[in-house]
Amino acid sequence: MIQFKGVIQFVPDSLKDVRAKDNFANTARLICIGYEVTAAVLVLEAWIKMAKLDETLDMTEPPSEAFDRREAVVLTGETVG
Repeated sequence: MIQFKGVIQFVPDSLKDVRAKDNFANTARLICIGYEVTAAVLVLEAWIKMAKLDETLDMTEPPSEAFDRREAVVLTGETVG
């Protein structure tokens, strides 16, 4: 049995539509199963829109189109346990 220890990096070619996102998620699951990973981390780039102090958040436009949007990095992880 060959045992791999270390970091595996998997980057999709494109996430242009729902099908591409689903394919990426399914492929990532198969990679995790194949390598018997014990922890996985997903790194995402995203836009956020924040409410100003003492104001409610304006939800009339998506964060990606907001003039005052901010770029953010999202880290989400899962372990076997």
